[in-house]
Amino acid sequence: MAPETSRPGTGDVPDFEALYEADYQQGSHMTPRMACWLWETCLYLADTWRENRDDPEPLLESLPPVARPFAANGEWLDRFTNGFDALATRIAEGAGDQEELAACTGEEMALHFAVDLAEAHLADGVIGPHDAAASALPAHDNADRDFDTMRDVLFRDNDVLILFDPSMDGAEISEGELDRVARYANLHPRDWFKPFAIS
Repeated sequence: MAPETSRPGTGDVPDFEALYEADYQQGSHMTPRMACWLWETCLYLADTWRENRDDPEPLLESLPPVARPFAANGEWLDRFTNGFDALATRIAEGAGDQEELAACTGEEMALHFAVDLAEAHLADGVIGPHDAAASALPAHDNADRDFDTMRDVLFRDNDVLILFDPSMDGAEISEGELDRVARYANLHPRDWFKPFAIS
């Protein structure tokens, strides 16, 4: 199922060329098409998680094991789902090409999901230059598909991904041994929605 390019409450498709092209020409990394595809994917994921709120079990498998019990709680799940909307809103406002795009650990995990799914959808032809929203945007060949650069640019670090690594069990414990050694922050699911400190 292709991501929706708009839905009730989102209004018209943003003018991604006006928001991103000039900055890209001056050395930023996110092309207008990349911004469009990430925006679409964030909206798609928000809808998907929201539509499955009452039976989220299949989606919970995508979360780190330590987060799954928390995701069974409706309020926690709603906050995580809202993270996709927050990311889409910032991308639609032109704030996509910066590591502050995700404002908390929950949004950081959501952004990893969005980047990975957008890359998979593009490879599978679910989204692409044929989209009505993307077809009118400037083409930048490989840069439009450079998700590795997006992973480098959009994240402060990849600490949240260690939650998938069984060998790093306990890293989420605040003031735990791994936390003290590596200075991890807000990895425990109860802390996922605490705002990052402004750098």
